[in-house]
Amino acid sequence: MVLQSIVLACADSVFLSEMRSKIEKNFEAEIIELIDNKNRLWDYLKETKPSVLCISTDLLDSIGQVAQIRKLAKRSKIIIWGEDNIALSVDAMYLGADYYILQGGNITFFLEQLHKITGLRRKSHSVWASKLDGFLRGHFTNSSLKLSTLCDHFGISSSYATRLFREHIGMSFHKYLSFYRVEEAKRHLADTKDRVYEIADECGFTNSNHLIRVFFDFTNMSPEQYRQSLQEMDWLAYNLSGHSMQLGAPQHLMRPNPLQKKIFRYDNSYVTGFAAKDVFKCAK
Repeated sequence: MVLQSIVLACADSVFLSEMRSKIEKNFEAEIIELIDNKNRLWDYLKETKPSVLCISTDLLDSIGQVAQIRKLAKRSKIIIWGEDNIALSVDAMYLGADYYILQGGNITFFLEQLHKITGLRRKSHSVWASKLDGFLRGHFTNSSLKLSTLCDHFGISSSYATRLFREHIGMSFHKYLSFYRVEEAKRHLADTKDRVYEIADECGFTNSNHLIRVFFDFTNMSPEQYRQSLQEMDWLAYNLSGHSMQLGAPQHLMRPNPLQKKIFRYDNSYVTGFAAKDVFKCAK
C-alpha cells in the first residue's frame, strides 16, 4: 500500500512536532517534511511534490502567494491553515487552495479536519470504528436503525461499540447518525425542490418535525432557512472575492463558487463547516 506523503509547514515548531507525532501514531501516512521557515518552504516546493501540502498563513507574506504555491505544487492537495477570516479563506481558494482550515481550534480539531480532507487510513487499532462508520454510511436512511443493529451485524457488544464511537469517531452513535442524516437532508435541500416531509422520509427521519428539530440542532436554522441561505451564500462568496455583481444576476453570469470547496471553522464547543452546498454544525 502506498502511503500518502504529507508536508506540514508552520512557524510554530511545537505545533509541527506534536502534529507529526499524532499523525504517525493514528494514521497510515508518511510525514516527509516539517518546515518552519519561509525561505525553506519555497526551496522545498521547487524540488518536491508531496501528496498533501498543509501550510499555515504565518509562513506567507500575503494570501496572494497561494497562487505561486499552486503553480509549484500542481498535483498536491493544498490545505491552508489560517486566521478566522471568511473573506481571506475565499480568496485563498480562488487562488488555488483546495481547503482552508480556520485557526482557533486545537491540535485534535486540526487532526480531525486533516483526516476528513485527506481520507487518511486509520491504523489497525481503530479498524472496528472504520467498519462501524462504513455500515452507518450505507444504512443511515433506515429510520429504524439502532446501535443494536450494528452490534448484531458485527457481533460486538454495545458498550464496546459505544466506546469506539466516542474515542475514534468523536461523537456518540446517535449524534453521528443524525450528522449523516442532516448532511443528506442538506443535499436534498440544495439539489431538489422536495418538500420537508419528503426529505424527512428519504433521509431516515421519522417525520418532518423530527427532521426540523435535529436539523436546527446542527445548523441553527430550519430546513427552509437553510435552502434560502444557499442562494445568499453564493452571492456573498462572489462579492467577498472582490468582484461586483448585482443581486439577482443571471446564473450563467456567476463564476464558480469557491465555497463549494470546504472551509472548516472552530468556535467555542462547535465545529462548523461552511460550503455553498455543505453547511453543518455538530457538537464536538
